[in-house]
Amino acid sequence: MSQRAIDRFRPQPASRPQTQPQGHPAINAPDAAASADASNQLEISQPPLESDLSPPLEGGDDAQPPSQPQADYASASLPQPPLTKTLTPKKLLPSRLRRQFAQGARRAGAPLIWVSLVAFCGGTGYAAFNWLSTIPPVPECDRLWFFSLDADKLFCAEQAARSGTTEALIAGLNLVEPWSANNQLYDRATRLQREWSKQLLQLASTKALQNDLDGAIQLADEIKPGNPVYREAKNSILEWKKLRDRDHLLADIVEAALKNQDWKKAEAELQPPSSRVSQYQQQQLNRLRERIVTERIAFNQLQQLQTLVKAQPANLETVGRAIRLASQINPRSYVSATAKKDVQRWSQVLVKAAESQLAQGNIAGAIAAAQWLPAETALSPALQEVLWVSRAQQAANPSTPLFTYDRVWQQTIALATLQQIQPQSPLYPLAQRRISSLEYQVQDLTQLTLASAIAKVPHIPTLQLAIQMAQTITPTRPNRIAAQTLIAEWRKEIQRVEDRPYLTLAQRLARSGNVKNLQAAIAHASKIPLGRALRPDAQAAIFDWRHQIQTIEDKPILEQARKLANQKRLAEAIQKVNTIPAGRALHAEAQAAVLRWTRMIQTAEDQPILDEAKALADQGSFGAAIGLAYQIAPGRALYEAAQKEIAAWSAQLAATRPSHRWAGDSWSGRNGDRNRDSSPQYYDAPRWRPEPPPTALPPEPPPELPPP
Repeated sequence: MSQRAIDRFRPQPASRPQTQPQGHPAINAPDAAASADASNQLEISQPPLESDLSPPLEGGDDAQPPSQPQADYASASLPQPPLTKTLTPKKLLPSRLRRQFAQGARRAGAPLIWVSLVAFCGGTGYAAFNWLSTIPPVPECDRLWFFSLDADKLFCAEQAARSGTTEALIAGLNLVEPWSANNQLYDRATRLQREWSKQLLQLASTKALQNDLDGAIQLADEIKPGNPVYREAKNSILEWKKLRDRDHLLADIVEAALKNQDWKKAEAELQPPSSRVSQYQQQQLNRLRERIVTERIAFNQLQQLQTLVKAQPANLETVGRAIRLASQINPRSYVSATAKKDVQRWSQVLVKAAESQLAQGNIAGAIAAAQWLPAETALSPALQEVLWVSRAQQAANPSTPLFTYDRVWQQTIALATLQQIQPQSPLYPLAQRRISSLEYQVQDLTQLTLASAIAKVPHIPTLQLAIQMAQTITPTRPNRIAAQTLIAEWRKEIQRVEDRPYLTLAQRLARSGNVKNLQAAIAHASKIPLGRALRPDAQAAIFDWRHQIQTIEDKPILEQARKLANQKRLAEAIQKVNTIPAGRALHAEAQAAVLRWTRMIQTAEDQPILDEAKALADQGSFGAAIGLAYQIAPGRALYEAAQKEIAAWSAQLAATRPSHRWAGDSWSGRNGDRNRDSSPQYYDAPRWRPEPPPTALPPEPPPELPPP
């Protein structure tokens, strides 16, 4: 059966037409059966062909012809075309598969469509949920351009406005200003616009308080109409314009009064019209008051100088000092113009004096007069040489002997100036003497400058070379002090370079914090001897490390004592903590704990005594309560509390004593026993009393008050 089915679908060569031979029916039976099978399959897949007149066989593919005669009848009764032309497997197979595929597609089409629809909806929902739950990327604000999204622009503007700068706030306002209500970001933009406008208005107010009303008005003008804060900004602008106009008017009046030196009028204009003055107005008034004070100080200084010069017009030193002081008067003051005229007039006095001294051959007098002249004074060539010599003399004798680069520059300029004096000048011999002195100084200072440049490299060879260069300046040179100062500093630097490895290694060891490494660190730092540059740093580090070692060693003792104290074993805790000797790092903390625990012990010992005394006092036995409370010695924890109670009980006893005495006398009179002592026993024998100090005296009984 299976072999027949396989053979049925096996392709046949097309070049060999298959014809059914005529012969014996028994020989042709297989071919007839194959034809019947093919016709049966053809009937299942498609309607029977018109040319196929043979009756269909029943029984499927495996049905056999019922009998040989029937087969013979079918084959012999009617002539038919050969079945090989229409019923070959090669031609039947595609048609049958197409029909089966069409039927299967019709049956599976609807489920596949529904499955595809469900899968599409599920995928779309997942993609939407993933898109909604994923944080969008932050826009790159430095790459925004004209076609960027409004959301990105607004985000970047908000980030920039957080800096609070004026440019960022104005840029944000300019961004959201043209947006209409149809924009999806309009509400958020309006909120941000209000915030930015308030910040910008606050910056404008700050400028107004800093006397920059024009800048404040310019900033407030950036808030355009339609802005939520526009009305407030407009009111501020109007107020600032009024203040600016009023300030300008007041300043003009005050400046005019100062120019005329009318101090009273200027001060009268600064009186506020009312007690309610704004902060800006108060600042303006303070500024103008400072202006008046500055002007009056400059005026008084110039008056004093004029009086001084008028009193001693021939004293060149007085005139010269007046010139220097007058040159320092505030140039913004109105008096500065008068001061400049006085300086010019006084300078001419010195010029005439110097020329007179130079004509008389008194070079020293000419120099003494010319040294006070300002640098901008026009002088004759002879006086110019005198001035050069004077300044060269000042440079040769500096105020400080230390090495400075300004000193090198000054002496170099002075030397170059003196070298311009010609031999025919009367100052030439003096200039040559000054030149020789300045040449030595400039040479030494140049040597020190080079040595200082070399010493900036912090290595021992370079520092030693710098020291050798500075040592070439002999003790007879004027710059010897400066050289020795630098040499001492460089030697200290060499010591630092040599000793720094010890201190660095010690610090590295001490970072671990254990006792062994701290002791090793102390040993390394102790290698730096006394007198070295890093010795103070090493001593400070050693002190800290010893403090750490003592803390590490004594902390367990203190912790153990605290555990004993928590267990109410205070005496043992005190004994334990007292093993920390004085001078140790934790000694102060240990003694504080000892004092606290001692007071706790004293409180536990004395509290029952005080409680019993209070009970006696509550029963009216004030004398017994006082005597019992006196057992608490001075210095103990409850001593102050006991003394307060004793004072209160003594007052109560003094108040009740007269009535007790009157009651005792009447009772004794009734019984005829007047010798009986009815007063209470105030002081009982103490049950426990610590050893009193040698100077302590027994307490005095309370005074007895006379009967009323």
